[in-house]
Amino acid sequence: MSIDYQYESLDIKKTGRNVYVPDNYLAKLMYYLSCAKSVIQYDIDDKYTDKNNYALLTADEEELVVDFAKLFEPDYLIEKKLFLVGEKYLRNYSSTNEFFEVSNNQFGLHISSEIMIAGVARKVSKIMICRESWLKENYYDPMDYYNRIRKTCCYKFCKCMDCFACCFDSCCSCCDNDHSCSNCCKKVCCLIILGIIISLILIINLCLLNR
Repeated sequence: MSIDYQYESLDIKKTGRNVYVPDNYLAKLMYYLSCAKSVIQYDIDDKYTDKNNYALLTADEEELVVDFAKLFEPDYLIEKKLFLVGEKYLRNYSSTNEFFEVSNNQFGLHISSEIMIAGVARKVSKIMICRESWLKENYYDPMDYYNRIRKTCCYKFCKCMDCFACCFDSCCSCCDNDHSCSNCCKKVCCLIILGIIISLILIINLCLLNR
């Protein structure tokens, strides 16, 4: 099979498969990283791309996922023709993205065998074709969310009690549009709620003992 790209063509071998991605910004970024890692050989610990276990990451690890995602900014990969974006590339597929191994480049679509990431040459393994909606859902929307909350007081004090309110409303814009907290805030809230429950139990017991 071949893909047309500005009057050029590639002979390619499809290698993609269907996956489930949890409806969570961190999980979506981890999925994006796994896709970028499929295209470019880069040594990232599997826990940063294991989207189904996103809730197990610590706050610092969540930060690393965001930082890794910045390294694989889509515009750069599109410029290097490792990501081909647009409906025309996926007209024969029901999925929103597919991976291909380049087996024969006959018509001048120059894809380097290496690409520079963070100043280091990395080997190119595959190319990915996708719809713009795929990039929006799995990269741009999550990154916009993290860029936004990084500027808020709630995020800056994510390990403190200020985050408690974020589990119930949009305090300091810490919550996203679905009113779901960041992974860090969720864990802080759980600890605070647990502490409140234990404190109430102790107070009730003391009151009963003093009767």
